[in-house]
Amino acid sequence: MRIIVLGSGGRLGRLLSTMLRENGHTVVGIDVDNSNMLEPEIQSSDIVFLAVPVGVAIKVIKNYHSTALLVEMSSVKEPFREFRDGIISIHPLFGPLSVSDPALRNILFISDISVQGTLDMLKDLFPGFNIFPMSAQQHDEMAIQLQVIPYIISILSSRAIQDTAVSTRSKNTLAKLAEVSELQSEIVMRDTIRLNPFSGKAYAAIREILADMGGEFLDRDSC
Repeated sequence: MRIIVLGSGGRLGRLLSTMLRENGHTVVGIDVDNSNMLEPEIQSSDIVFLAVPVGVAIKVIKNYHSTALLVEMSSVKEPFREFRDGIISIHPLFGPLSVSDPALRNILFISDISVQGTLDMLKDLFPGFNIFPMSAQQHDEMAIQLQVIPYIISILSSRAIQDTAVSTRSKNTLAKLAEVSELQSEIVMRDTIRLNPFSGKAYAAIREILADMGGEFLDRDSC
């Protein structure tokens, strides 16, 4: 297949381009430095993967959904419901640091947004990967546990941790936790949290847990 990867300069875009080439496909990488190539290249492509932030993906879909088969790969699905049956919607749960682990080679396929009959095509494009069909709502609910809560806790760790003259295993573990958010694209991470309709409940639950912990560990009268 002739495949365009839009956002080929990013972490996921680079990985996806490499994987698809290794599987025998012709891959055209398009990013900021050659964005003028999208218009002519898209006419002759079989499929276009959108490894870009939500806002960019929506603009591309509105402009080209009738021209090519587009695959959006965002980590939140609520904004893409309006394009149901006109695109393919997936969420690759792997990245450069995890793709070598067979247990983490997972892809979520959003069945109530994607064009009918495209699941088998994705299985052919990603041999050896675990593909899980689900609805957009099921995805966004699951993403709270898979990404939103881990990101929030990682951001909290990053902002709370301070340099010290000595270290401990506990502090090193906290620093590792902080890296989860520090290694992510700022735009993508914010979209993952901000655009998920269930993030408010997750944030409220974390605040409640922190409040309970304050009473549990800081109330001297309870000793």
